[in-house]
Amino acid sequence: MPISRATCAAPSLVVATLLLALHEAASSAAPPTGQLQCKTFAATDFAGHDLTETDENTPEECCEACAATAGCGFWTFEPPTTCALKVSDAGKRPSPVPGADAYTSGCRYENCTAVPLPPTPPPGPSGQRCSVGTVCAARYSGNGEGCCTYENATCCPNGQTCCPAGTTCQDTGAYGTVCAGAAANETVGLSVCKSGADSPFSTDLPNVLIIGDSVSIGYTPLVATAMAKVALVQHSPFDHRDGGAEETAYGVQCLDQFLHSPGGVYLRPDVIMFNWGLHDGPLGNSTVPGQAGLPDVYAAQLEVITKNLIDAQPQAKLLFALTSPYMCAAQNDGCVVNLNNQAAAIMAKYKIPTINLHDAVVEQCGPPPQKACFNATGCFCPHCAGGAGYNFLTDKVIVPAITRLLP
Repeated sequence: MPISRATCAAPSLVVATLLLALHEAASSAAPPTGQLQCKTFAATDFAGHDLTETDENTPEECCEACAATAGCGFWTFEPPTTCALKVSDAGKRPSPVPGADAYTSGCRYENCTAVPLPPTPPPGPSGQRCSVGTVCAARYSGNGEGCCTYENATCCPNGQTCCPAGTTCQDTGAYGTVCAGAAANETVGLSVCKSGADSPFSTDLPNVLIIGDSVSIGYTPLVATAMAKVALVQHSPFDHRDGGAEETAYGVQCLDQFLHSPGGVYLRPDVIMFNWGLHDGPLGNSTVPGQAGLPDVYAAQLEVITKNLIDAQPQAKLLFALTSPYMCAAQNDGCVVNLNNQAAAIMAKYKIPTINLHDAVVEQCGPPPQKACFNATGCFCPHCAGGAGYNFLTDKVIVPAITRLLP
């Protein structure tokens, strides 16, 4: 059934993009032998081995960001503003983009010596470990804790956000915080990153991660049950009752943590099904760290997530789930369709297969607005309590697609 393209629920707002800032004094670790001076490689990409990502305007600024970040020994600048900070140059290759938009990479030190990573932070009360950053309370994480990307962070009283070391949290609600005393680009509190799946991976069956929003939290247990004899299926992040992977800005910030268990084990699944979109405009145009983002930045941030997944999980087969519909309101659903179109184009670019949760439901229930779907009032507005809708997606769409990708 054809779906008309529409815009999001409200006019576009000024984009306020949250990107990471892990700036720490370079003197925190003794420099290796060699002059503290960046060595630059034109038209070169250092693929993978990412530490974090920041927003810079030139390769020179990217080099400076690396020098100010604990554990960073290498970097790649992707025009116009993406600066990926890295712990290794082992993925050195020609830039995948030619000409004026070619990547530039470099080493923090002239002799290209790696920089020792800072000591692993101690675990929290629940056993939460963070490869980078600080253990803080995360109210909606399955274990109640997560990782703030700031070293020695100030964990905020709302149990949801964090601020840079030495600053003060001024909570403005359950999700909002102003970091008093912080640098100008760090005054908005970061939402603490929830960790990935908590159960140990199977050694007998293929392992599947479903990374997605609150709708995916609803259908993942059904998928896990349906596939129990052929695969171990888990949701990432470890979240049973909130928005899961939330908006794309949170995904950029927290993807690495989604790929670590609460105990710090790096997860290497055989298949990853991932989704973003519901928290990027269809629920309303606003920026709330760890809850909602703007549609204007969706495509750019989703592409960053996609590239990072490809680099970080070369063993995994990837599958993208186009967002399920918003059946109660045609305008909100128009935003879903708009974002799905953008996502489909990105996945086609990287040759990642997709499944269309939106169209599968609309073909059964009719085009929005619909008060009921699968004989349940409010089903897919955006959730579907009662199970019939989630059972349909599980049996007819999701399980067949994942099964085809299993080794």
